[in-house]
Amino acid sequence: MAVRNEISIPVFDGADYSNWKIRILKFLQYRGCVEVVKREKCKSDDSSWDEKDVQATNYIYSSISNKQLEYICEEDTSYKIFKKFDEMYLKQSTALQIVYIKL
Repeated sequence: MAVRNEISIPVFDGADYSNWKIRILKFLQYRGCVEVVKREKCKSDDSSWDEKDVQATNYIYSSISNKQLEYICEEDTSYKIFKKFDEMYLKQSTALQIVYIKL
């Protein structure tokens, strides 16, 4: 029997965003695609940028709940996904965060 050596990121459901973000960023670094969530694509970036962005987006989608997916499904890059989550969970009041968690 083969041993699966994949890292598992807990599903983000709206709670503990800061902890989830640390985990997913480290996972994306491990998978070689963290740069695409930290900045937007530049003209000087090669075609591998788009491949890495798709890869990062899929990892993010795989580690969030369906409710969280509803919030970010309109975003077309992993950078914009993180920007949206940061706006929702890092800059808003605690009361608003509770509303997002309970939705």
